[in-house]
Amino acid sequence: MRDLFMHYGVTLSKRFTRRQKIMFINEISKDFMDMGYKAQVHVKKKKLRTVTTNLHLGDVDNAKVVFLAPYDTGSRVMSKGYKYYPFNPEKTVKAENLSLIINSFLPKFANRFNFNRNTASVVLCRELAHEFKDKKKKPAFILLDRASCSFEGFKQARDWYKDDANGKIFVFLECLAVGETIVLAHKEDMSKKIETFTNSELNIHPRLYPEERAKEMVLGMFPNILHLVSGEIEDKEFVVKNTRTKMDYKVDIDRMEKLKKMLANFVIVN
Repeated sequence: MRDLFMHYGVTLSKRFTRRQKIMFINEISKDFMDMGYKAQVHVKKKKLRTVTTNLHLGDVDNAKVVFLAPYDTGSRVMSKGYKYYPFNPEKTVKAENLSLIINSFLPKFANRFNFNRNTASVVLCRELAHEFKDKKKKPAFILLDRASCSFEGFKQARDWYKDDANGKIFVFLECLAVGETIVLAHKEDMSKKIETFTNSELNIHPRLYPEERAKEMVLGMFPNILHLVSGEIEDKEFVVKNTRTKMDYKVDIDRMEKLKKMLANFVIVN
């Protein structure tokens, strides 16, 4: 796993410009195809302009479990104390707007270190693909564009499935390299699907969101979705620190291995 972090977190760490994203897509597509998975690029355009470029890996139409992971990386944030709020889109938007105002007076460039947001999610997907490459039952993966700073990649994936999403379980992996607390966000109808997480050797904290609140979040994108993310509690808010800065270079490899084991068990029992 360390080698994967060196490759996708250092060599291909910047996935901000179109050229950087294409280089990453070409490399990881080859990686997955070498393991026997299909790789398909899906581009959403608006007025002849590319809006998002998602990457489908494996049999996304027939797999029961589909992992979602953002692959794009944001620009370097210059505002001091920038924080990401996974479950509070309003606060995240405010933080993004402040960053945009400050960055508008400075050159805009890709952040170099992105281990937590979201190279760790990409690495987990690749490790899970390797785990199941010789098995009959395989998960599928969708690597999302423009998902680190917006919902555009999610919207594209949602539109791809339409009504076919009802029979699947989607697991959104985010900011899992480090963090004091790992939270599993879910809606009421997914309460029976969280046992694999809560019974694992990791201390996973389930967090139930009512349907109305979930509609404002990633949980509102698909009918059956779980959101796994790590961070910390600050002033009663769940926050992720140090993303889109030079400090996003830390990873807990031992915990990543345990996460892989837990997620593999989830695929097996579902």
